[in-house]
Amino acid sequence: MLVSIITGFLTGLIATALTDREDRMGCMGNILVGWVGSWLGQLLFGSWGPRLWGLPFIPAILGACIVLVLFVRRNDFR
Repeated sequence: MLVSIITGFLTGLIATALTDREDRMGCMGNILVGWVGSWLGQLLFGSWGPRLWGLPFIPAILGACIVLVLFVRRNDFR
């Protein structure tokens, strides 16, 4: 369980940095984005690339970037 939390956090943190988001989601937000992004990334892109504790890391990061871009509310319209 702890490995899953750490991996989700790292995936969400890297995806947040890659998408250049200005608003902060906190640790729980990064973990949730990492988990959902990992699931979506493996569903869309498969299981290729380097693995971190059994998780294909590149598809997980790509999926987390998609989740951030599509589903997390942005404050651009104020």
